[in-house]
Amino acid sequence: MLENARFIEDVKAKGNFWFLHNIDKELYDILSSAEKVARTDFRQCGRLTREALELIVSGTIKRCNLESKIPSSMDLYEKIKSLRDEYFLRSVGYLAQDESLRDNPILPHLGKVRVVYENRSVNEMDYYDFLRRFGNACSHAEVRPTDVRVDYLHVCRCLRGYHSLLKKYYSNRISNDTPGFKEEFMPIERFYIEESYVPSDTHRSKCIREFVGYTLDYRGDKAFYAILRLYNKGDLNEKFLLRNTDTFVEASKFSVSSVPEGMTRVEELIPYDDNRSSFYIIAYIFNREPKRLTESLLKDLDMGKRIRMCKRIADCFYNLHRSEVPIYHRLLTYESIYVCDFGREWVPYVTKFDFAKIDIGDDLRTIFVDAVQAKERLQELKQKKYLAPEWNSITDTSRANWEKMDIYALGILFSDILVARLDANIVDIEELEELELTDDLLDLIDMMIADSPKYRCDIEEVQLVLDEEVRLWR
Repeated sequence: MLENARFIEDVKAKGNFWFLHNIDKELYDILSSAEKVARTDFRQCGRLTREALELIVSGTIKRCNLESKIPSSMDLYEKIKSLRDEYFLRSVGYLAQDESLRDNPILPHLGKVRVVYENRSVNEMDYYDFLRRFGNACSHAEVRPTDVRVDYLHVCRCLRGYHSLLKKYYSNRISNDTPGFKEEFMPIERFYIEESYVPSDTHRSKCIREFVGYTLDYRGDKAFYAILRLYNKGDLNEKFLLRNTDTFVEASKFSVSSVPEGMTRVEELIPYDDNRSSFYIIAYIFNREPKRLTESLLKDLDMGKRIRMCKRIADCFYNLHRSEVPIYHRLLTYESIYVCDFGREWVPYVTKFDFAKIDIGDDLRTIFVDAVQAKERLQELKQKKYLAPEWNSITDTSRANWEKMDIYALGILFSDILVARLDANIVDIEELEELELTDDLLDLIDMMIADSPKYRCDIEEVQLVLDEEVRLWR
């Protein structure tokens, strides 16, 4: 079990083809590159795997001293056929008469695979034929009805096929405990993946997968970290998918630094209008390893650090709300917050602006509808409690005071952070009073979570009171 765990760490650090690194560096580099673009450029992945197949076949011919029998002028199909033809191998004296060698010792048997063609017909074919034909389909300038369909399903089947082939091919040089293909840990472009999971907000945001990844610097050390979120472009409209990047761009316009206070840089790994993939992928970039906000993490912090965490979040919302073009999160919960360890402090960052309102006119009604639908899909009470009471009566975007609704959510969030508890219950003021907080902060939180928006304070007051509280807890 421990040995297998070590191998999984190898997969995370070098990709699924890590075991090739010290066996065939050229082949490793090709398949590693193919794996990195598997989610962002289907055709490039296929072209690289075709290159890998040619390298495997040519290397096999050379290893077996069959150059005179299988000349380089022969096409790839005929080469593979020859290397797998028992009669041919016996005729050239390679395959002995021993019955134990009936299974081809040169290219191992992979079985058959189910494939879908561009004309949507379905068939079963030999795995080697699939690997070759998928690579061909990815290389064609024009789509042909009889081509294997170029999609993510076939990309993964292709990579799995190579993984199985090479584990068998090099079975005498690698451990029997070498794990099978781990799709969830495939690198994504320059990011190596440490965690992969279905996010808890998938039923609301339609983000189908979230990853924790990192990049390497020139010395091979971890440089930048990222939370990567993957969406199916076909599931959602363009305005919705671009909301995270649009929010970052808009917030950056009026920020004194390139990254707005309390936010992270947001990058598109595959742009919406790029047809190389059916996915849309964004990355929140961090200088330190990001962690989800959890009870256990909060309980390890003293009260001063919890208050400073609230202050930084308040500063972020001050800049968003008071930007020349105001921005409102609309569905803030503790799940929107990631934190990074900077030694003396755990620094929070606000993320997941999928449903944000950028107050630049009435062209965002589609996002409003998405936000309302997402609100209806909130199921867990520990998230639903962040919704201001007026959410239940909103029928038109013009009637919503999004600023005061963000204030309500912030009040709930700050209460949770201060008591270090993330559950379904709204924290009672009596419980906050036991924490030796000032009356000003207690009154502030009481106002922030008032049932009526007209009694809630504004973001300036939130910032000012927390600023004073921070000074008292130094």
